[in-house]
Amino acid sequence: MSKRFFFLLILTTFIFTFTFSKDFSSEFQGLKVISQKAPFSEKELKRSDIKPGIHNMLFLKGDPEVFINGDFLKIKFKTYGEKVLPVIYIGKVSKDVKLSFPEYYLKLKPRKVDGEKNLFLAKIRINTLLRRTFGLVKKINVPLNFTYKLIFFVPQKYSKSFISYLYHFSLLVKKEGNSFKYFKLPSFDVCPIVDFTGDNEVTISFRTSERCLALLKYGNKKLDERSDFISYGKEHFFKIKTSGFDKKYKYRVFLKFKDSKLVNPSKIYSFKTKCKKNESFSFGVFGDCRAYYENSDSNLYGVNYAVMKDVLRGFYATGVDFVVGSGDYATLITNSPLDFVGELNSYRKVASYLSSYIPFFEVRGDHEMFGYVHTKGKFMVIPYKLPLRPENILPFYLRTPENGPKHHKKNFPPLKGTVFSFVWGNSMFIGLDTAYGVAHGVVDPSKYNINGTLCDEEFSWLKDQFEYAKRKDIKHVFLFDHAPPFPNGGHVQDAMYYEGKVELVNEVRERLLKMLSKYRVDILFCGHEHNYSRTLVNSKIDKNVKNSFWQIISGGAGAPTYPIDPYTPWHKNVKCTSVQKHFVVVKVNGKNVMVNVFNRNLELIDSFSYVKK
Repeated sequence: MSKRFFFLLILTTFIFTFTFSKDFSSEFQGLKVISQKAPFSEKELKRSDIKPGIHNMLFLKGDPEVFINGDFLKIKFKTYGEKVLPVIYIGKVSKDVKLSFPEYYLKLKPRKVDGEKNLFLAKIRINTLLRRTFGLVKKINVPLNFTYKLIFFVPQKYSKSFISYLYHFSLLVKKEGNSFKYFKLPSFDVCPIVDFTGDNEVTISFRTSERCLALLKYGNKKLDERSDFISYGKEHFFKIKTSGFDKKYKYRVFLKFKDSKLVNPSKIYSFKTKCKKNESFSFGVFGDCRAYYENSDSNLYGVNYAVMKDVLRGFYATGVDFVVGSGDYATLITNSPLDFVGELNSYRKVASYLSSYIPFFEVRGDHEMFGYVHTKGKFMVIPYKLPLRPENILPFYLRTPENGPKHHKKNFPPLKGTVFSFVWGNSMFIGLDTAYGVAHGVVDPSKYNINGTLCDEEFSWLKDQFEYAKRKDIKHVFLFDHAPPFPNGGHVQDAMYYEGKVELVNEVRERLLKMLSKYRVDILFCGHEHNYSRTLVNSKIDKNVKNSFWQIISGGAGAPTYPIDPYTPWHKNVKCTSVQKHFVVVKVNGKNVMVNVFNRNLELIDSFSYVKK
């Protein structure tokens, strides 16, 4: 080794040590501590009368425990069944790259603990872990962030052969004499997520692997402001006020165990506020990223991680300002609320690689539900009684603008968190809930509990949004829901159609199409169908449509592909279809709208444009 290289090595180590040995614990002084909780307590989520069963992804009994034992790092976890073959991959996520995904360097094979039912343990020397992931240089007093993927192979269940879970942990190395001492630091379970939840209001939320203290620092250009409280728990969220258009804000999270002075500071994230009315912008659209049972990457606890990585890379490469999802983010449809929350968090983990920097607005799909799952005869999901309903959980984990309908039917869950609107530039964006109060296979018009419908409160609220857009001279209106009025494949028998055989659906469909035509909506974006299609909706395919608009189905972010049905009554108005995995990018420039659809390799599938009259 040359003297010059050795000098640079020592200098680099010194810089890292000086930078991260700063006493960040002083940031926590003088602030009140608030215990933040999810809508349900752990006790409610683990109700003894609800067992993992039909359509469950839940193999783990609680989250794994990561702990230090001497020179070893150990990972301990319990499972619901004994006939599983677990494997662990350990790696890291680069802090130097904006959009970076885990890189794995080690493989561990957990073993059953003697005398303990369904208890597994894996271990590795910490020195080996550091050397394999961060190289030969000892990073002293530098928080080191690791990621690991726990994979289950289930040989007796081919349809669920691979199920994986993604977790994180953090370590700190200190030198004491000639030896090293290792400390565990709090870490993210779900990395920070930026949500635009109101006018000039941004919510930054995240989940930590263990209960700990969390503090947020933020500011325009500089980190010169901090949250007025310290969050304590596993779930953390901070609402901050922003001002101005096209402003770049930075933020950073500090994590600390309650009785420790050691702090784990996150990397510095950033986001931009909305653009001015006369400025151009672009947004992305995706849908149906739920799992496909192929391998561990295509089934990351209910999410098709393999495809979503490419979709996120595509949004990043095309430079979209925000993203809208059209529903079905994980496999879900479970009888367990604990499983429901787990899969939602799995989606949040994947999305956060990009949603740490730009906001995602998620519309609800029919898979975002849980309840009494019945498979004998006709498939049904009967909702549990309030408050144990998905509509009460979704707004906490998938945060959207809090301006939905304030009123709802008695004994029905609120619509405020799953129905929303926002204005960006010269355009209005509206998200509807076509799975509100849904119970598959049960038709009761008085309760609107069949998939693919909208309730009266949604229609009343929707009219108000359209009237507002008209008064404010908003140029474009983009509408999002999950179930398309004009399905094209596997969901022709349901969606918002049911082959025209369900009276309630016919009424809702006709009412919606009349309204979209009257208020001259630009594009209706939907999911549900696991493919891509662009359909011109006009009077030729529905007499209620006087002013034509586009229906775009984007359901190709991971779910199993549905073939195209070429014999629908509106097939002549379908201008483009594809069964490739894909995402949509829309560019708005004044009255001009350009829509590009890309596959996973950033190859163009479809492209069209129009000028709003």
